[in-house]
Amino acid sequence: MEWNRRLTAWALAGAMLTTGTLAAAEDIGTVIDEPDTTVVVAAIVPVPASLAELPGLDSRYLMLASAAEPMAADYEPMGLENIISRRNDNDGNNENGGIYMASSQNMQLVDSTLFALQSMFAAAESEGVVLYLRQAYRSYADEVSHAERMAKRNQTADVPGQSDWQTGLAVTVVPKALRTKTLTAEAYNATAEAAWISANCARFGFVVRYPDGKSSVTGHEYAPWHLRYVGQSVAEYMVQRNMTLEEFRQELDLVAGPYVMPEGVKVEVRAASTPAPAAAMQTPVPAAQADVSASEAQPEATPVATPAPQVVVSGDLPAMDNRFLMLASAAEPLSGGYVPAGLENIVSRRNDNDGNNENGGIYMASSASMQLVDSALNGLESMFVDAEKEGVVLYLRQAYRSYEDEEARYERMSARGEVEDKPGESDWQTGLAVTVVPKSLRTKGLTQENYLKTKEGQWVVANCAKYGFVIRYPEGGEGETGRGYEPWHLRFVGVEVAQYMTEKGMTLEAFRAGADAATGGYVMPEGDAQAAKEWTPPRTATPRPTMTPIPDVMPRGIELLEQDADGDWEFSLFGN
Repeated sequence: MEWNRRLTAWALAGAMLTTGTLAAAEDIGTVIDEPDTTVVVAAIVPVPASLAELPGLDSRYLMLASAAEPMAADYEPMGLENIISRRNDNDGNNENGGIYMASSQNMQLVDSTLFALQSMFAAAESEGVVLYLRQAYRSYADEVSHAERMAKRNQTADVPGQSDWQTGLAVTVVPKALRTKTLTAEAYNATAEAAWISANCARFGFVVRYPDGKSSVTGHEYAPWHLRYVGQSVAEYMVQRNMTLEEFRQELDLVAGPYVMPEGVKVEVRAASTPAPAAAMQTPVPAAQADVSASEAQPEATPVATPAPQVVVSGDLPAMDNRFLMLASAAEPLSGGYVPAGLENIVSRRNDNDGNNENGGIYMASSASMQLVDSALNGLESMFVDAEKEGVVLYLRQAYRSYEDEEARYERMSARGEVEDKPGESDWQTGLAVTVVPKSLRTKGLTQENYLKTKEGQWVVANCAKYGFVIRYPEGGEGETGRGYEPWHLRFVGVEVAQYMTEKGMTLEAFRAGADAATGGYVMPEGDAQAAKEWTPPRTATPRPTMTPIPDVMPRGIELLEQDADGDWEFSLFGN
């Protein structure tokens, strides 16, 4: 927007405000009656001359993302960049220039916002304040999924297209102590980190998007952890005057004319199958539209924006065992010396001449030795037996991997430029995770499409909760897990928790957030004490292992499997 060319409009607006000729301004403070809500539209504040002199004013950072100014379903902000999760050297120094992340999910921000956030985190640390990023950009599709999940729980969520997260300019910044806990204003503001953010965020271009005492203006409850990048000069201007973004935009639109949305990147979208329930508040109409009648400004067909929800687990919590509920993420990593207690070797099934299971084992997708925690193994064995009774034959393809296994794998994948879980942040180190596949896919690349086409995949999805398993990375849970849908990747959480989560359509992250709020916080279970005692952090990078050589002549009865995701060739004794 060419702001400087419209300075004459500012002078005119100032004169009109002085003479009272802006008739619409007389109605700005009125109450608009909606069927279920009452919305007070913020009053216009006279435009001071300093507004026209703000340096670095940029319309890209000033969108509202509201019912009055929704974002298109196919809008994706320009300049999105992946955020690097901080990695420290042995002395605790930042060796990759990343920032601390509250979870292992992949996050993105608009480049200018990310640069400002990195600067703020570095400045905070220099003053002894350590900050964590908990939430960043969410696409329209992410918001659709989020709204659908919230609707199933009878909770409210921002209507897709009316979410601040779609701008790529919003962040949730928290102290380490609250990185996985349900956030409340009281708990957050009691921390030194929150005090630092409140006092300093504006000098890095951030404001509290939903400040205290402004719910009638923003349509959202007070959320001191929810910051929004608007640029340094605008942020300082807003903070000095205790303004919301809505109020700033009302002033600016009078000076510079109607707001024009910045150009984005067009993307494919899917429609919501279940709309989010309406909330008690909505985003007010901007001043530029205040002279329009209530029915025109807010037609019935327009969905209302709703407050950002807190994850809540109802009072009827299922019986829980914290041994099965660890996240194994950047926010809750497993130590190098952690080995889950109760690991057992998995017996590979051996059949007699009639095809009967003569050793009580299960079908394995390769000849690799595998282990699982005893409870998870018992659940898996029961599931395999019951599936076979129904004519469904299942194979185990992946189970426990140690911290050292994950180190070697991480280096191999990184050398190829591929993304992989960091050691300590892998679900496989819990000893509770399994990949379960049909025989036809035991050596092939897995996709949602080819897996769910099989009767075995469909059976697993429909029945795994009966045996204490959930899909660790479910469809629609990408915003919470940071991972795409993997219907083959199961995680043991216990029968009651699995059935509870499945019934409510919850991810493990969502369940833990609610359970932590109800129980006072998660405590990691004790691992193998001897293994932890003997383990020491590596001083040098783990050497990359030599790939398994492929023999020119294969011994009879041995099948060469495809190269698996971990980079090694494996051999099977089971043939086709």
